[in-house]
Amino acid sequence: MGTLRGRLDRATWNSLDGWAYDAETPGSPVELEVLDNDQPIARFVANRYRADLEKVGLGGFCSFSLRVPLGWSGMTERAITVRRVSDGAILPGSPTTPELPGDAATRMQHSLEQLVRAATADGVSRDAAEHDALLQLLANTADRMLRARLDHGEPAALDVDGFYERWRPLLENRTPPVRRQAADRPPELSRRALVIDDTLPRPGRSAADTALLDHMRALRRLGYEVVLAPQDMRGDPVAEAALEGLGIKPCLGPYYSSVEEVLRRNAGMLDLVWIQRLGNFMQYGGMARHHAPRARLVYGAGTLRHLHLSRRAAVDELGEIMRHSRAAKASELIAARLADSVVTYSAYDAALLAKDLPRADIQAIPWSIAPRPVGTPFSGRRDIAFLADDA
Repeated sequence: MGTLRGRLDRATWNSLDGWAYDAETPGSPVELEVLDNDQPIARFVANRYRADLEKVGLGGFCSFSLRVPLGWSGMTERAITVRRVSDGAILPGSPTTPELPGDAATRMQHSLEQLVRAATADGVSRDAAEHDALLQLLANTADRMLRARLDHGEPAALDVDGFYERWRPLLENRTPPVRRQAADRPPELSRRALVIDDTLPRPGRSAADTALLDHMRALRRLGYEVVLAPQDMRGDPVAEAALEGLGIKPCLGPYYSSVEEVLRRNAGMLDLVWIQRLGNFMQYGGMARHHAPRARLVYGAGTLRHLHLSRRAAVDELGEIMRHSRAAKASELIAARLADSVVTYSAYDAALLAKDLPRADIQAIPWSIAPRPVGTPFSGRRDIAFLADDA
């Protein structure tokens, strides 16, 4: 037996490559042994062909390429040693630390495969409690990963409800569906609603603002956490103070740059999306379906735009306005079909929509306003004011 020549050229997370040669017995391949942190794990012979070794006079058939399909036992740092079986001579280039895969997904995959392989190998006791504990670990790990994906706004391709229904008995104190929960959500609020409108509603500024505040107040009473995204992303100290009093959180700049960003960052955690006004619904309804596929989508129609235009066209006898009225009606019907529910201010508007969409869920919810004290008695009034909405 001569001096062991050769080298461990490379050690990765699932392979060893190198060569070994004994000049005194050139016709016999060298038998080698692999140690993982000083624990023998495999034996093999260096008898593979390499042209470069033949060119330098070593015969060529003295290399090895060992594959470890599931990787080393665990993915922490370890020392891999290759030695000759006959005398324990260490192959140059070892011991060494194997190169780990650069991506976390591969490292985790092979660590889990090692864990499952050890638990299900032949000869291992099939203790039901131990297997249940392993399944619980895997299910809860997957649950946490799903939540992490949802935190990054990627819920669309994930069947989180189906996953949860399959593994619900093993998940720790979870109730379906598996949804991302806001870290600061008050414990008494079990559902989250996102409301979208043009601007922050200010009390007393308009009937539309008063109605929207009424609706959000009702959502709060129903147990929803309510967040509000104005299209203009602008703050308003008066409106913000009123919203704070109702427990409603506005999403404003510079923390958010757009309604699209609000939808994306709240993906997977919304139970209801309320979009006020036709223009907003046509712009954001599809986005809401994409980012919150399990949320109930509500179209806050308010008053019907096409009805106002048709009445004006009848009075002014203007064909152009009537064409606008027909276009507005078509858009309103499209929005109503896309929504899960439609909310109008009046029963008359609701009945008009129901004629065209008899199967739609259309609700008339009037808004309330507290009457203000009258400062001037009727007998003291002299003028008449005409108030009209030309929206």
